[in-house]
Amino acid sequence: MAAEREGMGPGNALSAHGQGVITVAAAVIRDASGRYLICQRGPASSNPSLWEFPGGKLEPGETPAECLARELSEELGIRAEIGGLLLETGSRTAKSPLRLLFLEARIAQGTPSPTEHSQALWVGPGDLGLYDFTPPDRELAVLLMKKAGD
Repeated sequence: MAAEREGMGPGNALSAHGQGVITVAAAVIRDASGRYLICQRGPASSNPSLWEFPGGKLEPGETPAECLARELSEELGIRAEIGGLLLETGSRTAKSPLRLLFLEARIAQGTPSPTEHSQALWVGPGDLGLYDFTPPDRELAVLLMKKAGD
């Protein structure tokens, strides 16, 4: 069900919860050294202790870019510039199907300081395989590792 998308801008309005599907936007943030920002889910969350790319659920009427900017501010205390869509994929929880949108992002202001995650780390693409990701985030991690090997 994964599909890489080109040309779909982050400002395109998408239904936050179309037909029982929960839409989640996640940030792919890369630093000047080529490392990616990943976060470890907190003990009280679903999938505790697993790693993910930071983000969250779209609220009704929100675009993926608006959602991601809000989530990064709330969860990491950073202001980010949101770029284009890198990957769209799907998953399923016990309650409902998920639609995940991974968007490029750049930190415009602040230093990541997790409020809901156990920790946040900068990790090189070759080391992403050392972390236990949630299934949809693992799909992106594998894609990023392959791109680094090209």
